[in-house]
Amino acid sequence: MACLADHNSLAHEQVVFNDFREALMSMQSYTKRLHRSAQNRLSIGERQRDQDSPVEIFTLRPASATARPLVLIGGMGPLAGAKGFENACRLFLNTREIVLLQACSIPDRTSVMKKLVRNPASPALSLMIDRLGVAIYHAVSQVTSDCSAIDLIVLCNTSHFFLSDALERCAKFHPDVFSRIRLVSLIESAIEAISRQGHKKAMALYTEGTRLCRIYAGSFQAKGLSYLEVKEELEPFLMRSIYGVKHFDDRVILDSGTYLFNRLRMREGEFDCILAGCTEIPFIIECLNATGDDAIKSFLRRTLLIDPVAEALARI
Repeated sequence: MACLADHNSLAHEQVVFNDFREALMSMQSYTKRLHRSAQNRLSIGERQRDQDSPVEIFTLRPASATARPLVLIGGMGPLAGAKGFENACRLFLNTREIVLLQACSIPDRTSVMKKLVRNPASPALSLMIDRLGVAIYHAVSQVTSDCSAIDLIVLCNTSHFFLSDALERCAKFHPDVFSRIRLVSLIESAIEAISRQGHKKAMALYTEGTRLCRIYAGSFQAKGLSYLEVKEELEPFLMRSIYGVKHFDDRVILDSGTYLFNRLRMREGEFDCILAGCTEIPFIIECLNATGDDAIKSFLRRTLLIDPVAEALARI
C-alpha cells in the first residue's frame, strides 16, 4: 500500500491551538463556514457532500498536556467531526494533545457498501481501505507528544466495517505508527454502555450502510442483546434526515425527522433506549428538540439516547 507512505496524498490545511478555548472558538467559526458553503450550494440547486469539503487538520497542543494524545478521524461528515473535536476539548481541557483530521476525501460509506453487496470484489473496497488507512497514518503522524500510546477514535460508525483492514495495512507499512495506536471503537463503546446500563432492547438508528454490513447487528448478537432496526418503509426517512444534516438543510431534517420519530413514538413500549448509530443522529434530535412538535419533544425527554462518540470519549 504505497499510498500510505505518501504525505502528499492528503493535501490539507492545519491549524494549531495552545488552549482548548481557542479550539472551541475556532470550531464555531469552522461550523459557520461549513453552513455558508452548504447554503451557497443549496441556492444553486446542489447538495453539499462530505467530499465537497477540504481535508483539514485541527490540533489542540497545550503546553500542560500530561495525558495520552487523542487522534480523531472526522470529515464523515465534517459537522460530526467538528462536534467530536469540541466534545473532546470540553471533556479533556488542556490535559491532552488532540488531533482532528477532517478526512472529507473518504468516499461515502453507504454507497460503497451498496456496491459491495452487488459485487464483493468491487474496487471501491480497496479504495475505501486505502483512504481510511492514509487518514489514520497521516493523523497519527501529526502527534508531537513522546507518549508511547495514542488513543484513536474514528468518528463514523459505518467506516468501522473497513477499520480493521485499514489498521492492518497501516501496521504492515508503518509498524512504528501502528504500535502506538490504541483504538477506541464506537461500536464496542456503545454496546458496552447498553449492556452495562441493563437495557432490555435498543432501537438502533443508523445508516443503510451500517445495516448492510451488520456492524451493530453482529455486536448485539455476540453480546446476547436485543435490538430493533427501523422498518424498511422508514429507512428512507432516516437516511434523508441523516443527509439533511450533511446538507445543512433544516427543512429536510425537520420534515423527515418528524415523520420518523412520530412513527418511533408509536412503538415506544417496544424499546427502552435509542442507539444513535450514526454521528449525524444527535444533530437530528437536537433539531427536533428545538423546532419539533411537543409530542416528539416529550418522547425524546423520556427516552435515553446512547451516543457512541460520548461513550467512546468516556472510556479513554
